Amino acid sequence: MRVEFSNIGKVVFDTRQEKNPCALCANLRRGALVRVSKELNCNKLALGHHLDDAVNTLFLSMLYERRLHLFKPSTYMDRSDITVIRPLVYVEERDIVRYCESIGIIPVKNNCPADGISKRSEVADLIDQMEKTHPGARRKIIASMENIDPGSFWNY
Repeated sequence: MRVEFSNIGKVVFDTRQEKNPCALCANLRRGALVRVSKELNCNKLALGHHLDDAVNTLFLSMLYERRLHLFKPSTYMDRSDITVIRPLVYVEERDIVRYCESIGIIPVKNNCPADGISKRSEVADLIDQMEKTHPGARRKIIASMENIDPGSFWNY
């Protein structure tokens, strides 16, 4: 096991003083993971994104970036010659939590100062509400992400 120390928290919160730090932090962390992967001569990088992350990311991009952005289970990054895989992207977070509990894995507390007070948290709450009103909403949203018809978009 390798632990990589960084100054990402200092950059995001002290130097840049981001009001909505999640995107910058995610990009910096992914960059660090890619760098270490290259140092270890790896050509695949497995990230732990799950179904809830995929749906939340889609809604974040629509609501705050005015674009339709989503990530795929596998993405080749040509600049780094690394393939990012997301093997848990079809698994709901609650199922991962239940499985971890069943085998005695105790989650690590998130020490991020923005944990629970970010736009991502707001969107997660919105999706939770949708799920209560429309059971299975997350799975339906994922299915719709897989069935996008590019011809149905407006052309300007």
